[in-house]
Amino acid sequence: MTSDVNNALEMPVSYLPSTNGYVRGAPTNAALKALSPVTGATVRRLGFYVAGDGGAADYTLSSSPCTLNSGLGDDGAQAQAQGGGCWNISAGSESLSPPIWGAVGDGTTNDTAAVQAAIDGASCTLGVPLTFDARHLYNITSSLTMNCPGGLVGPYRYGIWAVNQPTGNNLGVDTIAATLTAAATVGLSNATPNYFVSGSTTINTINGAWQGRRVRFVAAAAGTLNLGTSGNICAGAISGGNTVDLAWMPGGACWSHVP
Repeated sequence: MTSDVNNALEMPVSYLPSTNGYVRGAPTNAALKALSPVTGATVRRLGFYVAGDGGAADYTLSSSPCTLNSGLGDDGAQAQAQGGGCWNISAGSESLSPPIWGAVGDGTTNDTAAVQAAIDGASCTLGVPLTFDARHLYNITSSLTMNCPGGLVGPYRYGIWAVNQPTGNNLGVDTIAATLTAAATVGLSNATPNYFVSGSTTINTINGAWQGRRVRFVAAAAGTLNLGTSGNICAGAISGGNTVDLAWMPGGACWSHVP
């Protein structure tokens, strides 16, 4: 399947400032892995395959082996260094994009493995959202899986379909709604973004909160949803209707209303 991200919002990616000064710029991922600077040095990788291809990122050298793939790294969040050390990406809390992991995004190259690595690296290793921008069209030939709670961001109309857990904004994915009985505390399934809510008990706490998660509650019968603020629901999320969209935004402390 080919995912159409032409309608995505292009989001800039920034990186933490270096505390050690840049040793030099490495034009490619292969060049980065061939460097042998001192431990703690920070290097700007200018691209993955060639400089300027979207794979630019800052990396800091650790003397410890990479923790991913038996020390080999994933060539995105981590890259194996000369001498057995590891180049660790300095991503901070910013969104990253698949080209960091070697995805090409030209609509022809098979990017399945690279996008899966990007999903795993962003959500499992770094705990940050993965951004799909307007410049890249990824050719995906098999199902992708979100192995950790995380978010895929960018308001694309037809986007990457990651199975097992919902995408960060659930757009482009048609999911059958689950049923949920209203209670003071309710828990959400990892795989379901939409819920028919029965009962009139006020919901104050929603378990299953993680960065990038978005859910929709729909009253199963005529009436309104009752949401309270004594738990982890933001005051602005209260709605007087029978449908409410909520999101747990990156860095947030409560479920927010999504207009």
